[in-house]
Amino acid sequence: THVKTRRAVSTRPTGGGLMLSVVRARAPPAASLLPATESERRIGCVDSYVVPQINIIVQQSLQSRRFANGGAQYASCDLDTHNCQTIEAAVQLAYDNIDRMSPFFLSKFWARVSELLYRQNKGSEKRQNKSDQVHQHMFHQFDTMISRTVENMEDFNMMDFAQTAMSLAKIVKQISRGGSFPQSGLERILQDILIGNSMENKQFIFNQIAWASIPVLPDFDPRNLSNFTYAYALAGCAPKFEDGSSLFDYVADEAIPNLSYFNSQDLSNIVWAYATAEHSHPRLFSKVADHIVALEDLDLFTPQALSNIAWAYATAEDSQPRLFLKLADAAVKRKNLDSQSVANFLWSFAANGEIDKRLFSSFVPTTKSLIGKYDCQNLANISWAYAVANNDAPSLFNDDFIHCCLKKEEDFTIENLLQLYQWHLWQIEIKSRIRLPPSLKNKCYKAFISLAPRPSAFQNNVISELTSMGLKLKEEVLTPRGYRLDAVVKMNGKIIGVEVDGPFHFLGRELKGRTLLKRRQIAKLEKIPLVSVPYWEWNRLGKNSRKKHQYLHSLIGLDENNTSGAE
Repeated sequence: THVKTRRAVSTRPTGGGLMLSVVRARAPPAASLLPATESERRIGCVDSYVVPQINIIVQQSLQSRRFANGGAQYASCDLDTHNCQTIEAAVQLAYDNIDRMSPFFLSKFWARVSELLYRQNKGSEKRQNKSDQVHQHMFHQFDTMISRTVENMEDFNMMDFAQTAMSLAKIVKQISRGGSFPQSGLERILQDILIGNSMENKQFIFNQIAWASIPVLPDFDPRNLSNFTYAYALAGCAPKFEDGSSLFDYVADEAIPNLSYFNSQDLSNIVWAYATAEHSHPRLFSKVADHIVALEDLDLFTPQALSNIAWAYATAEDSQPRLFLKLADAAVKRKNLDSQSVANFLWSFAANGEIDKRLFSSFVPTTKSLIGKYDCQNLANISWAYAVANNDAPSLFNDDFIHCCLKKEEDFTIENLLQLYQWHLWQIEIKSRIRLPPSLKNKCYKAFISLAPRPSAFQNNVISELTSMGLKLKEEVLTPRGYRLDAVVKMNGKIIGVEVDGPFHFLGRELKGRTLLKRRQIAKLEKIPLVSVPYWEWNRLGKNSRKKHQYLHSLIGLDENNTSGAE
């Protein structure tokens, strides 16, 4: 039996002066838990300003709550909002029984609000216009509920924390979907209370949940730990503490020794969360990879779990060749892949430079059968992935594919257009008859050449040394196909491209997919020989210009004592 030890915590969340700490000894808290900047705000079409004071109810309830053995006592009655069919009914039931709401029922309340909001947004519930007075009343009810939730967190167990965080994250995600906020109604009320004008409410609430959870984090089982972390990624929050650590650091400390207890979904969720939150934790990712590789098989992993793991490692730019081989072995056996899983798999392998021909070839029939279901990003990712892999698939990339691209032409992002242009170059490279139509190709080309070059200090240093050697060169040269070369040197009438490759181009010491594709297409389509200056080789030379000159002479193929051939 694995015995966990409770962690003593003296950290507090940071937040640029906005964050107040949850009262740890049940002393009466400050006048309001919300930042002062949110003391006034407008709800929907309500003309009067409403002051959200989510902690007033906390002060009142502290005087009436009963304690026994240092813990709060809650009424043992059925306050479950699961049977409520509208959000209005759920919040009314919870509000009317606020003094009897245990942490369990508080977490169930937010779960029900999340579920009903999802149903409403899917159109299964008819929206009704509410009066200004009703809006004000609901605003006060939700304000009170989030106050009580935050104040009661010191009584939460792992399930309460995980369910509350996940439910609030889903609500936040739904009301901020598409980057625009609702102007009126219920969603505006939730936006004002749970998010705030500049995200300060959201950051405050999730910071408080994080801080309150730390003492009981060792009690979390794998499912609740992974769900808790998933919720923070979904909400776009990565709370930091005064000592410089993050909630994600604490989670990793608990997860790593207990990976043998994690099931496939737990493993998928936790690495997805770290990648989505852009929180780098190489040790956790290495341990998870080793654990998955050591498994006898991945039969219990769903296609979504497999693809999410691949996506997480590619997004985190963590090179784990053995893991990707294991994932490929499992993926090629699956027949029930959905469109998102297919796109994630292909993009992930290509982005990490893990070119598994079995995977790309075996995915062709499934990818083709789902061609009409891909959104713009997935369509661009799939085409780019096959270009990186250089895996010809004429049955996939045909007139139907072009038709799908044309239908989405106005919706492609700049990144999508860049990927499609490289796919177009690949079709030229393999002498395929399929091409992007002129209008779409021109749009892709303009996007491809529109990115302004941003030379690094490393690149400037290499260029400076090349110039000091007496070489005449051109910087940031645009090739006929639209690629940019860091520098070009002309020797005996022959052009040589010089690429200065910093860490951005590598996973460890292996090239990323984007760099592999660029190198191959410049060589095959532009017929320009390239030489590369990897950052680790340059760093080994220190500040010794003599050694740098020797290195560059050897790289370019010049006699150190004779540069007359250079133009």
